Amino acid sequence: MFKQFFEIMKEIQKNNDRNQNKNDPQLPISGSPATTYKVDAIELGEHIDLTADRFRGYSCIPSDSYANHSFCKLTKKEREARGEFTSTSSFLLSPDGRANYANHSIAPAFWNPGEVQTDITKLIKGIR
Repeated sequence: MFKQFFEIMKEIQKNNDRNQNKNDPQLPISGSPATTYKVDAIELGEHIDLTADRFRGYSCIPSDSYANHSFCKLTKKEREARGEFTSTSSFLLSPDGRANYANHSIAPAFWNPGEVQTDITKLIKGIR
């Protein structure tokens, strides 16, 4: 069921590997005018104003992996009809204040029968 999703993810990774920044291959690329990747309305390369209302509640600490970067995270307990879950949003803040990485996770995730394939199909359309 996940085979198609993973094949597309491999294709994306190959493209990213080919286009990776040669000066610092360990850092994600940000600031490209063509960037349209967003997570929780945070666009890669976007300048982040930590004083803005939308970032209230995020906690930031120095990154263990990237020098001079900060890892910022917001964790919330939420509830929906299917149960309670933890929602975590995070981003990596570069020294110049830009988002180099963004992520959102939900645990546990809930699906009704048939929803997994529908969600994978939606994700694939958004990636291509």
